[in-house]
Amino acid sequence: MVFHHTRALSAFVAVVWLLAAAHAAAASEVRLGWFPVAGSAGYVVYHRETGQPYGPGIDVGRIAPDADGIVRYIVGNVSLNVVQYFAVSSYDAGGIESGLSNELALKLPMVCATAPLIGCRVAMAPGASVLSIRNPGAPGRDRLGWKWKGDALEGDFGDPSGSTNYLLCIYDESGGVPGLATHIAIQAAGACSDGRPCWRSIGGHGFAYKNQSVANGTLEAKLKQGPRAAAAIQLSGTGASVTLPAPMAGSIFHQDPRVVAQLVNDSTPAVCWEAVFSAPARVDTSTRFKAVSD
Repeated sequence: MVFHHTRALSAFVAVVWLLAAAHAAAASEVRLGWFPVAGSAGYVVYHRETGQPYGPGIDVGRIAPDADGIVRYIVGNVSLNVVQYFAVSSYDAGGIESGLSNELALKLPMVCATAPLIGCRVAMAPGASVLSIRNPGAPGRDRLGWKWKGDALEGDFGDPSGSTNYLLCIYDESGGVPGLATHIAIQAAGACSDGRPCWRSIGGHGFAYKNQSVANGTLEAKLKQGPRAAAAIQLSGTGASVTLPAPMAGSIFHQDPRVVAQLVNDSTPAVCWEAVFSAPARVDTSTRFKAVSD
């Protein structure tokens, strides 16, 4: 006699983490959790993006619950900054599948990787990138600026006026071990203080961003595409738009032996641009840092 399992999964519990990924700006992993269904021979996990139907699902088989009684499964290659939907079904020994559980909607934020990414576009020559920081810990007077020149081709910038987000990640090495020191996120689209779009196209050659609606500060960016001698990226922020590293005794960064700055977007495929600033910096005190790239 075949047991026809028709009970839908109830109390689907989302236990969600953002886990390590090979390219944190492009995709990551989500860990789902749910209560086990008595008599189930296995489960099927469904995953889709906004506007897409569920496919055939992933037959994950019968997974034993953990000590806390929750069944867990990791879904890989989950895009960031796009709403994702998840659901689970169970099936019996005869392969009869239940209805879907409740649907979980999730949008993972774009985040900096824990260490610099591999394969970013590098500055075109020594000195082609400049990183400067002023007065960290002094609200209203603090400032961060980053300039980069190198290779930025048509399409590399995506469409920040539509859906392409940007993230500047700055890593400080101490004893050769990199750590994320600070980051600046610039969201796609959006309206700024005057009601106009924050992003605008620059004559078909790139994009510019300006947001003065940040309390006691501004955030600006310019992305100019072109061949190696013409492409340029600039980003600056003051006040509440930036969170600078807490100054140490006598310096802002360890720079032991270097600082790495990477600008990353979440276009398809994602693109990142990098500059490396090896010690010694031109200036590195508790109130100011300035260095040119290797």
